[in-house]
Amino acid sequence: MESLFEEVQDKTEKPTPKGGKRHKYSDKFEELWLALPPHARESKWECWGIWKRMKLERIADTLIASAKDQQGWEKFAGNDLQFMKRGPSWLRMRRWEDERPPEKPKKSGGTFLDRMKS
Repeated sequence: MESLFEEVQDKTEKPTPKGGKRHKYSDKFEELWLALPPHARESKWECWGIWKRMKLERIADTLIASAKDQQGWEKFAGNDLQFMKRGPSWLRMRRWEDERPPEKPKKSGGTFLDRMKS
């Protein structure tokens, strides 16, 4: 007889794809997944499907570099916006091709009159 814990555990475990076997993602996909910021790491299985459908393995290095670069965009732009989309949207919308947002002008020290004198 199963204990209550085992019975509950069986019902709460997430089903695995393809007949209960754990799927192994490609090394490049895993590298991209880790390059995405934490708020963008959602729906890994959906991302994997998009990765395969769009045949992104061939440009994996470009995607990884772009994901790492885009993590700093909110600081670069000087605001609190989250530029990085969720993983599936980022892949489907080809967001790795986005251009860096324009840099906000830096505030200079001193008063307006001090800046006018120089």
